Amino acid sequence: RRSRYLSFSYDMRIPPCKRGGKDAPGYRVGGILKQRWLEKVCNTIPAVLVVCFDWSQDLSLDPTATAQVVAQLQHAQRQARDREIRLLVLAVLHASATDPEALCGPIRQQ
Repeated sequence: RRSRYLSFSYDMRIPPCKRGGKDAPGYRVGGILKQRWLEKVCNTIPAVLVVCFDWSQDLSLDPTATAQVVAQLQHAQRQARDREIRLLVLAVLHASATDPEALCGPIRQQ
């Protein structure tokens, strides 16, 4: 299978869904697939949004880092929810982390 991935910053914006076009007066289908729609679906709108947090250098997180992670995750959730995109969260922890469940607690609460 062919797959493609793009890397974005945490504050990326996914274009909002345009619903209700069929209800507009004068709506007419010009063909089966429009070129712009195909380009958008293949190259702009992801099917899966993967959010990665790299904590491999830290044994514990300070409260400001935790707040930033929660804010970034909430933003990604809003982007995914608006477009019905699957969201996958990947957290890389320090090899000596004694309690990985506690470190990932703020992520699990979201």
